[in-house]
Amino acid sequence: VESKSERDTPNSERVVHTRNSSASGKPLRTYTQHSHRQLAYSGRKKRSLTYSSSWNQEVGEDSDEVWRTFAIVTETIGYVLWHSMGQERDNPFWKVWGSFFVSLDSFSSKHTMLTPSFTIKQRIFSLLLNAVTLETKSPTVVQGTLLDAVLQSSQLFEAFVISSYPPFTPGPDGGMSDSLLQKLTVSIILELNQRHCTTELLDQYMSMLGGARVFEEPQGCVELTQSVVRVLLACVNSSDKQYYVTAVLKLQLILRLASLPSEEVLFILGNLSRMVQEALDEEDTEKLQYLATVMKTIFSQYGDQLELGAHLPSLPDPVASPTFSNDFITYCQDSAEWRQYNEDTLQKKMACYATVLLPWLQKLKDHTQQCWAEHKADEDKRKEAVIRYHKEYHEEVLLKCFEDREKEKEREKSVSSQRRNELFSTLHRWRAAKKFMTGERGAWSSRVQEPYQWRLDRTENFSRMRMKLSRNYTFNSHQDASHLRDSGVEPAPRAPPHLADPSLLTQA
Repeated sequence: VESKSERDTPNSERVVHTRNSSASGKPLRTYTQHSHRQLAYSGRKKRSLTYSSSWNQEVGEDSDEVWRTFAIVTETIGYVLWHSMGQERDNPFWKVWGSFFVSLDSFSSKHTMLTPSFTIKQRIFSLLLNAVTLETKSPTVVQGTLLDAVLQSSQLFEAFVISSYPPFTPGPDGGMSDSLLQKLTVSIILELNQRHCTTELLDQYMSMLGGARVFEEPQGCVELTQSVVRVLLACVNSSDKQYYVTAVLKLQLILRLASLPSEEVLFILGNLSRMVQEALDEEDTEKLQYLATVMKTIFSQYGDQLELGAHLPSLPDPVASPTFSNDFITYCQDSAEWRQYNEDTLQKKMACYATVLLPWLQKLKDHTQQCWAEHKADEDKRKEAVIRYHKEYHEEVLLKCFEDREKEKEREKSVSSQRRNELFSTLHRWRAAKKFMTGERGAWSSRVQEPYQWRLDRTENFSRMRMKLSRNYTFNSHQDASHLRDSGVEPAPRAPPHLADPSLLTQA
Protein backbone atom coordinates (compact mmCIF):
# COMPACT_ATOMS: atom_id res chain seq x y z
CA VAL A 1 0.00 0.00 0.00
CA GLU A 2 1.43 3.34 -1.02
CA SER A 3 -0.40 6.57 -0.20
CA LYS A 4 -0.34 9.62 -2.44
CA SER A 5 2.06 11.52 -0.18
CA GLU A 6 4.39 8.49 0.01
CA ARG A 7 4.29 7.97 -3.73
CA ASP A 8 5.99 11.34 -4.34
CA THR A 9 8.60 10.84 -1.62
CA PRO A 10 11.95 9.05 -2.24
CA ASN A 11 12.50 5.80 -0.39
CA SER A 12 15.42 7.26 1.53
CA GLU A 13 13.25 10.07 2.97
CA ARG A 14 10.26 7.98 4.03
CA VAL A 15 9.74 7.80 7.76
CA VAL A 16 7.73 5.21 9.65
CA HIS A 17 6.46 6.59 12.97
CA THR A 18 7.23 4.34 15.89
CA ARG A 19 5.97 4.55 19.42
CA ASN A 20 8.36 7.34 20.43
CA SER A 21 8.77 9.12 17.10
CA SER A 22 5.53 10.97 16.41
CA ALA A 23 6.15 13.68 13.84
CA SER A 24 3.80 16.22 15.42
CA GLY A 25 4.46 15.42 19.05
CA LYS A 26 0.81 14.54 19.65
CA PRO A 27 -0.08 11.92 22.24
CA LEU A 28 -0.19 8.43 20.82
CA ARG A 29 -3.23 6.21 21.06
CA THR A 30 -3.46 2.44 21.23
CA TYR A 31 -4.51 0.70 18.02
CA THR A 32 -5.87 -2.84 18.29
CA GLN A 33 -6.93 -4.67 15.16
CA HIS A 34 -7.87 -8.04 16.68
CA SER A 35 -8.26 -8.41 20.42
CA HIS A 36 -8.38 -11.42 22.72
CA ARG A 37 -7.00 -13.91 20.25
CA GLN A 38 -6.76 -17.52 21.22
CA LEU A 39 -3.40 -18.89 20.19
CA ALA A 40 -2.02 -22.31 20.82
CA TYR A 41 1.41 -23.84 20.50
CA SER A 42 2.08 -27.54 20.95
CA GLY A 43 5.69 -28.47 21.41
CA ARG A 44 7.07 -31.90 22.11
CA LYS A 45 5.00 -34.66 23.65
CA LYS A 46 3.24 -33.74 26.91
CA ARG A 47 4.25 -30.10 26.44
CA SER A 48 1.79 -27.40 25.54
CA LEU A 49 1.93 -23.61 25.47
CA THR A 50 -1.37 -21.71 25.47
CA TYR A 51 -1.47 -18.00 24.78
CA SER A 52 -4.51 -15.73 25.20
CA SER A 53 -3.94 -12.00 24.86
CA SER A 54 -4.16 -9.03 22.54
CA TRP A 55 -1.34 -7.62 20.47
CA ASN A 56 -1.45 -3.83 20.56
CA GLN A 57 0.26 -1.35 18.31
CA GLU A 58 0.46 2.30 19.24
CA VAL A 59 -0.26 4.47 16.24
CA GLY A 60 -0.21 8.27 16.17
CA GLU A 61 -3.28 10.34 15.40
CA ASP A 62 -1.61 11.62 12.23
CA SER A 63 -0.34 8.23 11.02
CA ASP A 64 -0.86 7.57 7.34
CA GLU A 65 -2.41 4.55 5.66
CA VAL A 66 0.99 2.99 4.94
CA TRP A 67 1.79 2.73 8.65
CA ARG A 68 -1.69 1.50 9.54
CA THR A 69 -1.49 -1.19 6.89
CA PHE A 70 2.02 -2.08 8.09
CA ALA A 71 0.70 -2.56 11.65
CA ILE A 72 -2.19 -4.78 10.52
CA VAL A 73 -0.05 -6.93 8.18
CA THR A 74 2.76 -7.48 10.68
CA GLU A 75 0.25 -8.34 13.41
CA THR A 76 -1.33 -10.91 11.11
CA ILE A 77 2.10 -12.36 10.25
CA GLY A 78 2.95 -12.59 13.96
CA TYR A 79 -0.28 -14.42 14.68
CA VAL A 80 0.31 -16.89 11.83
CA LEU A 81 3.92 -17.53 12.87
CA TRP A 82 3.00 -18.10 16.52
CA HIS A 83 0.14 -20.40 15.58
CA SER A 84 2.25 -22.42 13.12
CA MET A 85 4.86 -23.35 15.73
CA GLY A 86 2.64 -26.20 16.86
CA GLN A 87 3.54 -28.06 13.65
CA GLU A 88 7.26 -28.18 14.53
CA ARG A 89 8.69 -30.51 17.15
CA ASP A 90 12.36 -29.46 17.32
CA ASN A 91 13.44 -25.80 17.54
CA PRO A 92 10.07 -24.35 16.48
CA PHE A 93 11.21 -20.74 16.96
CA TRP A 94 14.20 -21.18 14.66
CA LYS A 95 12.27 -23.10 12.02
CA VAL A 96 9.29 -20.73 11.94
CA TRP A 97 10.50 -17.27 12.92
CA GLY A 98 14.04 -17.79 11.64
CA SER A 99 12.74 -18.98 8.28
CA PHE A 100 10.55 -15.88 8.07
CA PHE A 101 13.51 -13.57 8.75
CA VAL A 102 15.62 -15.33 6.10
CA SER A 103 12.76 -15.09 3.60
CA LEU A 104 12.32 -11.41 4.44
CA ASP A 105 16.02 -10.74 3.81
CA SER A 106 15.82 -12.54 0.48
CA PHE A 107 12.66 -10.66 -0.52
CA SER A 108 14.05 -7.24 0.47
CA SER A 109 17.23 -7.87 -1.55
CA LYS A 110 15.14 -8.32 -4.72
CA HIS A 111 12.45 -5.66 -4.23
CA THR A 112 12.18 -2.03 -3.16
CA MET A 113 10.47 -1.92 0.23
CA LEU A 114 8.32 0.96 1.49
CA THR A 115 9.49 -0.03 4.97
CA PRO A 116 13.05 -1.30 5.63
CA SER A 117 13.36 -4.97 6.48
CA PHE A 118 14.87 -4.27 9.91
CA THR A 119 11.78 -2.19 10.82
CA ILE A 120 9.58 -5.16 9.93
CA LYS A 121 11.81 -7.41 12.05
CA GLN A 122 11.56 -5.00 14.97
CA ARG A 123 7.78 -5.16 14.78
CA ILE A 124 7.78 -8.97 14.53
CA PHE A 125 10.25 -9.25 17.43
CA SER A 126 8.04 -6.93 19.47
CA LEU A 127 5.08 -9.25 18.91
CA LEU A 128 7.18 -12.34 19.71
CA LEU A 129 8.64 -10.94 22.93
CA ASN A 130 5.25 -9.69 24.04
CA ALA A 131 3.71 -13.12 23.41
CA VAL A 132 6.43 -14.99 25.32
CA THR A 133 6.22 -12.43 28.17
CA LEU A 134 2.50 -13.06 28.53
CA GLU A 135 3.21 -16.80 28.46
CA THR A 136 5.56 -16.43 31.43
CA LYS A 137 2.65 -15.00 33.43
CA SER A 138 0.32 -17.88 32.63
CA PRO A 139 -0.19 -20.20 35.63
CA THR A 140 -0.81 -23.29 33.46
CA VAL A 141 2.33 -23.15 31.35
CA VAL A 142 4.85 -26.01 31.60
CA GLN A 143 8.17 -24.78 33.00
CA GLY A 144 10.36 -26.79 30.62
CA THR A 145 8.47 -25.60 27.57
CA LEU A 146 8.58 -22.02 28.85
CA LEU A 147 12.37 -22.06 29.33
CA ASP A 148 12.79 -23.52 25.85
CA ALA A 149 10.63 -20.73 24.40
CA VAL A 150 12.53 -18.03 26.29
CA LEU A 151 15.90 -19.56 25.26
CA GLN A 152 15.09 -19.66 21.56
CA SER A 153 13.55 -16.18 21.67
CA SER A 154 16.66 -14.83 23.39
CA GLN A 155 18.97 -16.47 20.85
CA LEU A 156 16.94 -15.06 17.96
CA PHE A 157 17.07 -11.63 19.57
CA GLU A 158 20.81 -11.96 20.16
CA ALA A 159 21.47 -12.82 16.52
CA PHE A 160 19.37 -9.81 15.46
CA VAL A 161 20.84 -7.08 17.70
CA ILE A 162 24.55 -8.00 17.84
CA SER A 163 26.21 -6.67 14.71
CA SER A 164 29.64 -8.23 15.29
CA TYR A 165 28.44 -11.74 14.48
CA PRO A 166 29.49 -12.77 10.97
CA PRO A 167 26.75 -13.22 8.36
CA PHE A 168 26.02 -16.90 7.81
CA THR A 169 23.94 -16.54 4.66
CA PRO A 170 25.44 -18.87 2.04
CA GLY A 171 27.20 -16.99 -0.71
CA PRO A 172 28.69 -17.97 -4.09
CA ASP A 173 31.59 -19.70 -2.32
CA GLY A 174 29.27 -21.80 -0.16
CA GLY A 175 29.40 -19.74 3.04
CA MET A 176 31.84 -19.41 5.93
CA SER A 177 34.11 -22.35 6.69
CA ASP A 178 34.53 -23.78 10.18
CA SER A 179 38.22 -22.85 10.34
CA LEU A 180 37.50 -19.21 9.51
CA LEU A 181 34.68 -19.18 12.05
CA GLN A 182 37.05 -20.49 14.73
CA LYS A 183 39.55 -17.70 13.97
CA LEU A 184 36.84 -15.04 14.19
CA THR A 185 35.55 -16.44 17.49
CA VAL A 186 38.83 -15.75 19.30
CA SER A 187 38.96 -12.05 18.37
CA ILE A 188 35.25 -11.20 18.32
CA ILE A 189 34.04 -8.02 20.07
CA LEU A 190 30.38 -7.83 20.99
CA GLU A 191 28.84 -4.68 19.51
CA LEU A 192 25.20 -3.62 19.65
CA ASN A 193 23.36 -2.61 16.50
CA GLN A 194 21.35 0.34 17.82
CA ARG A 195 19.54 0.64 14.51
CA HIS A 196 18.03 -2.81 15.07
CA CYS A 197 17.72 -2.72 18.86
CA THR A 198 15.59 0.22 19.96
CA THR A 199 15.20 1.08 23.63
CA GLU A 200 11.55 -0.07 23.53
CA LEU A 201 12.55 -3.42 22.05
CA LEU A 202 15.26 -3.82 24.70
CA ASP A 203 12.70 -3.07 27.44
CA GLN A 204 10.43 -5.79 26.05
CA TYR A 205 13.38 -8.21 26.03
CA MET A 206 14.14 -7.39 29.67
CA SER A 207 10.45 -7.82 30.56
CA MET A 208 10.47 -11.28 28.97
CA LEU A 209 13.57 -12.27 30.97
CA GLY A 210 12.06 -10.82 34.14
CA GLY A 211 8.87 -12.79 33.62
CA ALA A 212 10.91 -15.98 33.22
CA ARG A 213 12.88 -15.11 36.42
CA VAL A 214 16.18 -15.31 34.60
CA PHE A 215 17.78 -12.66 36.82
CA GLU A 216 16.40 -14.14 40.06
CA GLU A 217 17.16 -17.78 39.17
CA PRO A 218 19.97 -17.71 36.57
CA GLN A 219 20.89 -21.34 37.19
CA GLY A 220 17.76 -22.63 35.45
CA CYS A 221 19.32 -22.79 31.99
CA VAL A 222 23.03 -22.35 31.26
CA GLU A 223 22.56 -21.56 27.54
CA LEU A 224 19.97 -18.92 28.36
CA THR A 225 22.27 -17.25 30.89
CA GLN A 226 25.12 -17.21 28.36
CA SER A 227 22.90 -15.67 25.71
CA VAL A 228 21.64 -12.99 28.11
CA VAL A 229 25.19 -12.18 29.23
CA ARG A 230 26.31 -11.65 25.62
CA VAL A 231 23.39 -9.32 24.92
CA LEU A 232 24.07 -7.37 28.13
CA LEU A 233 27.76 -7.01 27.28
CA ALA A 234 26.85 -5.66 23.85
CA CYS A 235 24.53 -3.14 25.52
CA VAL A 236 27.24 -2.13 28.03
CA ASN A 237 29.61 -1.63 25.10
CA SER A 238 27.24 0.99 23.69
CA SER A 239 28.00 4.67 24.20
CA ASP A 240 24.33 5.51 24.75
CA LYS A 241 23.38 5.83 28.41
CA GLN A 242 19.88 4.46 27.76
CA TYR A 243 21.43 1.11 26.86
CA TYR A 244 24.33 0.59 29.23
CA VAL A 245 22.68 1.73 32.49
CA THR A 246 20.00 -0.97 32.43
CA ALA A 247 22.47 -3.56 31.13
CA VAL A 248 24.93 -2.85 33.98
CA LEU A 249 22.24 -3.39 36.62
CA LYS A 250 21.02 -6.65 35.06
CA LEU A 251 24.59 -7.91 34.60
CA GLN A 252 25.28 -7.29 38.28
CA LEU A 253 22.25 -9.39 39.23
CA ILE A 254 23.48 -12.32 37.17
CA LEU A 255 27.01 -12.05 38.58
CA ARG A 256 25.72 -12.05 42.13
CA LEU A 257 23.12 -14.81 41.87
CA ALA A 258 24.75 -17.17 39.36
CA SER A 259 27.86 -19.27 39.78
CA LEU A 260 29.48 -18.64 36.42
CA PRO A 261 32.47 -20.70 35.28
CA SER A 262 35.91 -19.12 35.14
CA GLU A 263 36.12 -18.86 31.35
CA GLU A 264 32.83 -16.96 31.21
CA VAL A 265 33.84 -14.60 34.03
CA LEU A 266 37.17 -13.95 32.33
CA PHE A 267 35.33 -13.21 29.11
CA ILE A 268 33.15 -10.68 30.92
CA LEU A 269 36.16 -9.19 32.71
CA GLY A 270 38.14 -8.90 29.48
CA ASN A 271 35.32 -7.08 27.70
CA LEU A 272 34.76 -4.76 30.63
CA SER A 273 38.49 -3.95 30.90
CA ARG A 274 38.50 -2.98 27.21
CA MET A 275 35.45 -0.77 27.79
CA VAL A 276 37.16 0.83 30.80
CA GLN A 277 40.18 1.68 28.67
CA GLU A 278 37.98 3.17 25.96
CA ALA A 279 36.07 5.22 28.53
CA LEU A 280 39.39 6.48 29.95
CA ASP A 281 40.54 7.53 26.51
CA GLU A 282 37.25 9.33 25.88
CA GLU A 283 37.16 10.75 29.44
CA ASP A 284 33.64 9.44 29.97
CA THR A 285 33.54 9.61 33.76
CA GLU A 286 29.86 8.68 34.05
CA LYS A 287 30.28 5.39 32.19
CA LEU A 288 33.44 4.69 34.18
CA GLN A 289 31.44 4.85 37.40
CA TYR A 290 28.95 2.26 36.11
CA LEU A 291 31.73 -0.01 34.82
CA ALA A 292 33.53 0.25 38.17
CA THR A 293 30.42 -1.05 39.97
CA VAL A 294 30.39 -4.16 37.76
CA MET A 295 34.11 -4.64 38.34
CA LYS A 296 33.50 -4.42 42.08
CA THR A 297 30.93 -7.20 41.84
CA ILE A 298 33.33 -9.41 39.86
CA PHE A 299 36.26 -8.82 42.22
CA SER A 300 34.19 -9.46 45.33
CA GLN A 301 32.31 -12.51 43.99
CA TYR A 302 34.96 -14.21 41.84
CA GLY A 303 38.26 -12.81 43.16
CA ASP A 304 39.37 -16.05 44.76
CA GLN A 305 38.15 -18.14 41.83
CA LEU A 306 40.24 -16.08 39.39
CA GLU A 307 43.24 -15.79 41.77
CA LEU A 308 43.28 -12.02 41.40
CA GLY A 309 45.30 -11.58 44.63
CA ALA A 310 48.31 -13.24 42.98
CA HIS A 311 48.03 -11.32 39.73
CA LEU A 312 46.89 -7.93 41.07
CA PRO A 313 48.32 -7.40 44.56
CA SER A 314 47.81 -3.61 44.37
CA LEU A 315 44.14 -3.82 43.43
CA PRO A 316 41.89 -1.80 45.79
CA ASP A 317 39.86 -3.94 48.15
CA PRO A 318 36.30 -4.12 46.69
CA VAL A 319 34.78 -4.94 50.10
CA ALA A 320 36.69 -2.74 52.53
CA SER A 321 37.15 0.33 50.34
CA PRO A 322 34.16 2.74 50.55
CA THR A 323 35.38 4.64 47.48
CA PHE A 324 36.23 1.65 45.34
CA SER A 325 34.92 3.18 42.09
CA ASN A 326 37.19 6.22 42.24
CA ASP A 327 40.11 4.15 43.54
CA PHE A 328 39.69 1.61 40.72
CA ILE A 329 39.56 4.34 38.06
CA THR A 330 42.76 5.86 39.46
CA TYR A 331 44.30 2.38 39.62
CA CYS A 332 43.52 1.74 35.95
CA GLN A 333 44.99 5.11 34.94
CA ASP A 334 48.25 4.95 36.89
CA SER A 335 49.02 1.29 37.52
CA ALA A 336 51.17 -0.61 35.03
CA GLU A 337 50.20 -3.75 36.89
CA TRP A 338 46.62 -3.60 35.54
CA ARG A 339 47.77 -2.97 31.97
CA GLN A 340 50.25 -5.84 32.13
CA TYR A 341 47.62 -8.20 33.56
CA ASN A 342 45.18 -7.13 30.86
CA GLU A 343 47.65 -7.63 28.00
CA ASP A 344 49.55 -10.70 29.15
CA THR A 345 47.08 -12.76 31.20
CA LEU A 346 43.53 -11.63 30.66
CA GLN A 347 43.55 -11.51 26.85
CA LYS A 348 45.03 -15.00 26.66
CA LYS A 349 42.55 -16.47 29.13
CA MET A 350 39.69 -14.86 27.26
CA ALA A 351 40.43 -17.25 24.40
CA CYS A 352 39.12 -20.05 26.61
CA TYR A 353 35.63 -18.64 26.11
CA ALA A 354 35.84 -19.88 22.52
CA THR A 355 34.75 -23.24 23.90
CA VAL A 356 31.42 -21.58 24.76
CA LEU A 357 31.11 -19.05 21.94
CA LEU A 358 32.17 -21.33 19.09
CA PRO A 359 29.38 -23.92 19.63
CA TRP A 360 26.85 -21.08 19.75
CA LEU A 361 28.11 -19.52 16.53
CA GLN A 362 28.22 -22.95 14.92
CA LYS A 363 24.64 -23.49 16.03
CA LEU A 364 23.66 -20.09 14.66
CA LYS A 365 25.38 -20.93 11.39
CA ASP A 366 23.62 -24.30 11.13
CA HIS A 367 20.21 -22.80 11.89
CA THR A 368 20.70 -19.96 9.42
CA GLN A 369 21.88 -22.22 6.63
CA GLN A 370 19.08 -24.69 7.35
CA CYS A 371 16.52 -21.87 7.18
CA TRP A 372 18.14 -20.63 3.98
CA ALA A 373 18.07 -24.10 2.44
CA GLU A 374 14.41 -24.52 3.35
CA HIS A 375 13.67 -21.09 1.93
CA LYS A 376 15.40 -21.95 -1.36
CA ALA A 377 13.56 -25.27 -1.50
CA ASP A 378 10.24 -23.52 -0.88
CA GLU A 379 11.11 -20.91 -3.48
CA ASP A 380 11.88 -23.62 -6.05
CA LYS A 381 8.60 -25.33 -5.18
CA ARG A 382 6.76 -22.06 -5.65
CA LYS A 383 8.42 -21.51 -9.03
CA GLU A 384 7.49 -25.03 -10.13
CA ALA A 385 3.95 -24.48 -8.85
CA VAL A 386 3.71 -21.19 -10.75
CA ILE A 387 4.88 -22.86 -13.95
CA ARG A 388 2.42 -25.73 -13.39
CA TYR A 389 -0.43 -23.34 -12.64
CA HIS A 390 0.38 -21.29 -15.73
CA LYS A 391 0.37 -24.42 -17.84
CA GLU A 392 -2.91 -25.60 -16.35
CA TYR A 393 -4.39 -22.14 -16.80
CA HIS A 394 -3.27 -22.11 -20.43
CA GLU A 395 -4.69 -25.56 -21.09
CA GLU A 396 -7.90 -25.39 -19.09
CA VAL A 397 -8.81 -21.73 -19.45
CA LEU A 398 -7.04 -19.96 -22.28
CA LEU A 399 -7.32 -22.74 -24.87
CA LYS A 400 -11.00 -23.23 -24.08
CA CYS A 401 -11.52 -19.50 -24.36
CA PHE A 402 -9.75 -19.48 -27.74
CA GLU A 403 -11.88 -22.40 -28.95
CA ASP A 404 -15.06 -20.75 -27.75
CA ARG A 405 -14.00 -17.51 -29.40
CA GLU A 406 -13.41 -19.24 -32.74
CA LYS A 407 -16.77 -21.00 -32.48
CA GLU A 408 -18.44 -17.72 -31.69
CA LYS A 409 -16.78 -16.09 -34.69
CA GLU A 410 -18.00 -18.88 -36.96
CA ARG A 411 -21.49 -18.63 -35.52
CA GLU A 412 -21.50 -14.86 -35.90
CA LYS A 413 -20.24 -15.16 -39.47
CA SER A 414 -22.95 -17.72 -40.29
CA VAL A 415 -25.70 -15.61 -38.71
CA SER A 416 -24.45 -12.50 -40.52
CA SER A 417 -24.38 -14.30 -43.87
CA GLN A 418 -27.87 -15.70 -43.26
CA ARG A 419 -29.20 -12.25 -42.39
CA ARG A 420 -27.56 -10.72 -45.47
CA ASN A 421 -29.10 -13.37 -47.72
CA GLU A 422 -32.49 -12.80 -46.14
CA LEU A 423 -32.09 -9.07 -46.67
CA PHE A 424 -31.18 -9.47 -50.37
CA SER A 425 -34.05 -11.88 -50.87
CA THR A 426 -36.52 -9.48 -49.27
CA LEU A 427 -35.14 -6.57 -51.29
CA HIS A 428 -35.43 -8.58 -54.47
CA ARG A 429 -39.06 -9.44 -53.71
CA TRP A 430 -39.85 -5.80 -52.97
CA ARG A 431 -38.24 -4.69 -56.21
CA ALA A 432 -40.20 -7.32 -58.17
CA ALA A 433 -43.42 -6.24 -56.52
CA LYS A 434 -42.67 -2.58 -57.29
CA LYS A 435 -41.85 -3.37 -60.91
CA PHE A 436 -45.01 -5.42 -61.24
CA MET A 437 -47.25 -2.68 -59.85
CA THR A 438 -45.58 0.35 -61.53
CA GLY A 439 -44.64 -1.29 -64.86
CA GLU A 440 -46.24 -0.61 -68.27
CA ARG A 441 -49.19 -2.82 -67.55
CA GLY A 442 -49.27 -2.37 -63.81
CA ALA A 443 -52.11 -0.88 -61.83
CA TRP A 444 -49.93 2.02 -60.72
CA SER A 445 -48.14 2.59 -63.99
CA SER A 446 -46.99 6.17 -64.64
CA ARG A 447 -48.21 8.10 -67.72
CA VAL A 448 -44.81 9.72 -68.06
CA GLN A 449 -42.55 6.89 -68.91
CA GLU A 450 -38.93 7.20 -67.71
CA PRO A 451 -36.29 6.25 -70.20
CA TYR A 452 -35.07 2.74 -69.80
CA GLN A 453 -31.42 2.12 -69.01
CA TRP A 454 -29.74 -1.02 -70.24
CA ARG A 455 -26.64 -2.98 -69.49
CA LEU A 456 -24.98 -6.13 -70.71
CA ASP A 457 -26.45 -9.25 -69.31
CA ARG A 458 -24.17 -11.80 -67.76
CA THR A 459 -25.42 -14.53 -70.07
CA GLU A 460 -22.76 -15.72 -72.52
CA ASN A 461 -22.97 -17.85 -75.68
CA PHE A 462 -20.69 -20.70 -76.67
CA SER A 463 -18.05 -18.16 -77.77
CA ARG A 464 -18.04 -16.47 -74.38
CA MET A 465 -19.79 -13.46 -75.95
CA ARG A 466 -22.39 -11.46 -74.01
CA MET A 467 -25.02 -10.82 -76.74
CA LYS A 468 -27.99 -9.94 -74.53
CA LEU A 469 -29.05 -6.67 -72.81
CA SER A 470 -30.96 -6.42 -69.54
CA ARG A 471 -32.60 -3.56 -67.68
CA ASN A 472 -30.35 -1.54 -65.37
CA TYR A 473 -32.38 -0.62 -62.34
CA THR A 474 -29.40 0.87 -60.48
CA PHE A 475 -28.40 3.38 -63.16
CA ASN A 476 -26.64 6.53 -61.99
CA SER A 477 -25.76 9.38 -64.36
CA HIS A 478 -23.20 10.84 -61.95
CA GLN A 479 -24.34 14.40 -62.59
CA ASP A 480 -22.79 15.68 -59.36
CA ALA A 481 -19.41 14.28 -60.29
CA SER A 482 -19.61 15.80 -63.77
CA HIS A 483 -20.60 19.19 -62.34
CA LEU A 484 -17.69 19.06 -59.91
CA ARG A 485 -15.34 18.15 -62.76
CA ASP A 486 -16.50 20.96 -65.03
CA SER A 487 -17.00 23.82 -62.55
CA GLY A 488 -14.84 22.77 -59.65
CA VAL A 489 -17.65 23.63 -57.24
CA GLU A 490 -19.46 20.96 -55.33
CA PRO A 491 -23.22 21.35 -55.86
CA ALA A 492 -25.46 22.05 -52.91
CA PRO A 493 -27.27 19.04 -51.56
CA ARG A 494 -30.77 18.68 -52.88
CA ALA A 495 -33.58 18.96 -50.41
CA PRO A 496 -36.02 16.06 -50.44
CA PRO A 497 -39.31 16.89 -52.17
CA HIS A 498 -42.21 17.88 -49.99
CA LEU A 499 -45.39 15.93 -50.26
CA ALA A 500 -47.51 19.15 -50.51
CA ASP A 501 -45.67 20.39 -53.61
CA PRO A 502 -48.36 20.83 -56.43
CA SER A 503 -45.80 20.15 -59.18
CA LEU A 504 -45.57 16.57 -57.98
CA LEU A 505 -49.30 16.17 -58.49
CA THR A 506 -49.08 17.74 -61.98
CA GLN A 507 -46.17 15.48 -62.89
CA ALA A 508 -48.15 12.50 -61.61
